[in-house]
Amino acid sequence: MTDIPQPGPGDAARAEQEFRQFYRANYDAVRRWVRWEAPDVDDEEIAADAFFKTWERWGRVAEPRPFVFRVARHGMLNGRRKARRQAPPVAPDDGHAALVPPPADGHTRREFHEALHEVDRLPPQLREAVKLDAFGLSIGEIAEVIGCGKKTVSNYLWQARQRLSCPGAAAGGDDRSGGSDPGGRQDRGDA
Repeated sequence: MTDIPQPGPGDAARAEQEFRQFYRANYDAVRRWVRWEAPDVDDEEIAADAFFKTWERWGRVAEPRPFVFRVARHGMLNGRRKARRQAPPVAPDDGHAALVPPPADGHTRREFHEALHEVDRLPPQLREAVKLDAFGLSIGEIAEVIGCGKKTVSNYLWQARQRLSCPGAAAGGDDRSGGSDPGGRQDRGDA
């Protein structure tokens, strides 16, 4: 029978230092993302819990960044369910200040709020991919957080760009051709 080597005190100190660096580099982004996605939940509590669970598994998690976002996502979803049962909804605009404070000049501020409103009108899977992308996660990291393939995430981001670049498309119209024909018949050849 062979003995399993036990980590020494130097290994534990190195792991703690690595985790501290990881925490400093990612905590604010996780907290702001949770606040943006779910302004009605306690973003600090969810982020702290996500980092605690990441620390518990430190060294066993191959990719800690998507892992901490995924844990925060689950905490956020649970927090949303709990908040819906307990409190009235929060105004949608409250969550946007978590990402970026609105610009100072009135015209730019209006455009900023319109853009955020268009993102909020995207279907949930597209909206979530766009928001994670806005926080700098790679396509692979986004795929791991939301539990799908990289090609699916690329497709979500492409669809979101298409919908956001075409006025009215984010409202749920199914104009996948990008043209003016709502049924897309001209592109399919059955017009």
